[in-house]
Amino acid sequence: MLAAHGITVHRHDRTILDGVDLVVRPGRRIGLVGPNGSGKSTLLRVLAGDLTPDRGAVVAQPGVRVGWQEQQLPDETLSVATILDLASGDVGRSARWVAKAQQALGSPDLDEAQLSVGVAELAAADDAFAAAGGWHALARQDEVRTRLQVGTDGGIDPERPIGSLSGGQQARVLLAALLLQDPDVLLLDEPTNHLDLDGRRWLAAYLAQFAGAVLVASHDREFLDRTATDIVELSDVSTTVEIYPGVGWTGSRAEKAARAERLEARLEAQEKFRRRLVESITEAKQRAAGHEAANARNPGARRIARMVARKALTHERRLHRRLDSAGWAVAAPSRPSLQLTQHPVEDECRIVRVRDLAVTAGERTLYAVDLTFATDDRIWVTGANGVGKSSLLRALCAQVPGTAYLDQLDEPFPAEVTAFDALRAAVPAYADETEATLAAYGLTAVDWTRPAARLSVGQARRLRLAILLHTPRRLVVLDEPTNHLDVETIQQLEGALTTRRGGVIAVTHDERFAARLGLRVRWDVTARGVHVTGIPERERVGG
Repeated sequence: MLAAHGITVHRHDRTILDGVDLVVRPGRRIGLVGPNGSGKSTLLRVLAGDLTPDRGAVVAQPGVRVGWQEQQLPDETLSVATILDLASGDVGRSARWVAKAQQALGSPDLDEAQLSVGVAELAAADDAFAAAGGWHALARQDEVRTRLQVGTDGGIDPERPIGSLSGGQQARVLLAALLLQDPDVLLLDEPTNHLDLDGRRWLAAYLAQFAGAVLVASHDREFLDRTATDIVELSDVSTTVEIYPGVGWTGSRAEKAARAERLEARLEAQEKFRRRLVESITEAKQRAAGHEAANARNPGARRIARMVARKALTHERRLHRRLDSAGWAVAAPSRPSLQLTQHPVEDECRIVRVRDLAVTAGERTLYAVDLTFATDDRIWVTGANGVGKSSLLRALCAQVPGTAYLDQLDEPFPAEVTAFDALRAAVPAYADETEATLAAYGLTAVDWTRPAARLSVGQARRLRLAILLHTPRRLVVLDEPTNHLDVETIQQLEGALTTRRGGVIAVTHDERFAARLGLRVRWDVTARGVHVTGIPERERVGG
């Protein structure tokens, strides 16, 4: 359906993509993975026709409709209803035509001629509606709107201009509009970022049944396992593209490890061959030199020495040819490993009792809650988008002093503060200790002196994690901590929080992250309160 041939993209002095070949076939759902900055969004833009590559071409079969999850708003003044109606195409237009024709026929003042015209109009509208897919297509579109919460049930007024919505609401509206278009090829860039748990599961099921082709960039491992038939992995330290056909995320990691083992064995065999050849060359050179020195006046001996020297030269040339050969394996380049270090936490575990806590969002009071928990508990906060999970966390942090809090909506760093200064101000330390911490969180020496406000979204998120995990607080409160992080950083964060003493309260829609952290208590937030399930750690261990 869609094929990329030799796609090369340069940005400033860096090569983002180099000779990428990719074929997107019907029924295949390709998960596009890789670190932030490896070129996933760039490749999607090229395939969508939004970006012209420096070299290479994209070829689509005639008539194939490619749908792309755009990040830019089409027109900020358009209402949500208008955007979704335009996206619904023939189904929406014919459904509105049917409704209008039915309304006209309902008038009691129609004469026989008008009634005849009205019946013909309704018949034509019905035919158009049936040709567009009829009630089945309309039901599917209603399901998309409901599941992605882009109507009043999801807190979105259909008549509001899309430019007045929050970033998360805008993303859901644009995703819904794309699915309503029902293209042949779907190009999706982090589609789960602003979906709640039910929305993520629904989208995974929707894509698994999608008849066309899908290429989706995602860091959500559970979503990829439920959705992807193939994995394509990009790298930020090389232009190599690794393709793992027929597997999801988990299968691709097993295959990647197996490939690494095979490469390691091949490199070891090559090194043994190289050492043997070098030893043979060295020995031959020494023999030739010895013959020539010992028999300086013997022409026959000198002839033998020259023959030995030529043999050594032949071996040397053979070695260089092998080293220059495309078939000679080389170690894969690797990015510096992240090591999310952390500071020891406070010793005291406290029991916290919150009574009649009023949680508000804007001018609305959502509910009053009673909660009891320990600062060692590990709590997973779930609930639909817009129900007030973030408001609950902020209210709790205001009531419970001494918590370390990572907000979903990060406040920008002051313009003049560098990354180095931001960390050192929050976590006093010697300069070399601060630099070591920044390096462990994937920030280079260039990043240390850069204004923190100019860091990428992912870099700024890692800086905030460095500040958070080096704050000696018993309880950390996290609001969507995996947003804007690549998989390696997410896994490092899981490791750091798993080994950390103390408690965690986390709003997250990443099921695998919640499982790895052992979030055994669940607070399910609704408009009527907080439903608590699970066993607190203090009761589990008998404390």
